[in-house]
Amino acid sequence: MLFLYTNQSFAQKDTITNPYFYSYDDKLSVDTFILRTSNEWSMQFGDRDESIKLKPNKKTSLGIAARYDFISVALSYAFDFFPGNKDNDTSKTFWYSFDYCRGQFVQHFDFYYQKGFTLQDKQLPEATYYPDFKSTKIGGSTLYVWNKNFSFRTTAVRSEKQLISAGSFVSSVGYYYTSLNAEDVEDLSSKATFFDMAFSPGYYYNWVIAKNYMISGGATLGAGFTVSDYNGETNTSLLTQGAARLSVGYNAENVYAGINSRVNLLNHIYKQKTFVNDELTYVSFFVGYRFNAPHFVKKTTKDIKDATGL
Repeated sequence: MLFLYTNQSFAQKDTITNPYFYSYDDKLSVDTFILRTSNEWSMQFGDRDESIKLKPNKKTSLGIAARYDFISVALSYAFDFFPGNKDNDTSKTFWYSFDYCRGQFVQHFDFYYQKGFTLQDKQLPEATYYPDFKSTKIGGSTLYVWNKNFSFRTTAVRSEKQLISAGSFVSSVGYYYTSLNAEDVEDLSSKATFFDMAFSPGYYYNWVIAKNYMISGGATLGAGFTVSDYNGETNTSLLTQGAARLSVGYNAENVYAGINSRVNLLNHIYKQKTFVNDELTYVSFFVGYRFNAPHFVKKTTKDIKDATGL
């Protein structure tokens, strides 16, 4: 079964009221969500017309999240009543995510662990499942939002509400360390690691289509480098990177709901016309309600702020 834990933490609140967006940091928000996320790879060997795909056993999770001020925690589990979950008993997925906003800076962090992959080889008639094939990814991105009237938190964790449509150019630096471990797999007995870094400018826009309805989207595109190690052989190569977000939501004073999705593509370009594509995908359906925070929640948050200086 799959166990997933996410934590999204923000501290972005103007001391002067901004007419373009409103903050709900003084409210305790609780929502339930359905989540589907994964990290998969494809490899193309142009010099010998061969391609390989590595796909984890995807699962659908049901979760609950609570959010107040700059603190947010969420927990989810892959129940058997979701289609496709029953046949994946040997596979495992753990995902942790963290975001922190400070002024116009946004810090995003990801941790993915997956066990159990299906390998699809173009040269072979059938795909092969390897229950001991594992992957680990750790990293994230640092993003700067140029327009102070654009609310990034409206899309990311629904702790703000964009009142007037606004967009912003963004500058992003992404960095990830990835390990593909098949050392315990009898037919493969190999291990590959990648360190990726890329600079990616882009643009995001929040379109307020009605009083409580909004469509938000945007993308970044850039390039950088990859340092890879395959069974002890090190190589440095060109990296291209693209990321996109799209969300549709209803956001009233107390009730909010919607769909939030994002994708991150890393394309490693090697010599001999070899390409390794690394894809992170995330889709979430959510519905939630905002409450007046109880006294103990307010006091605990204040104590944390006082102790950390946030």
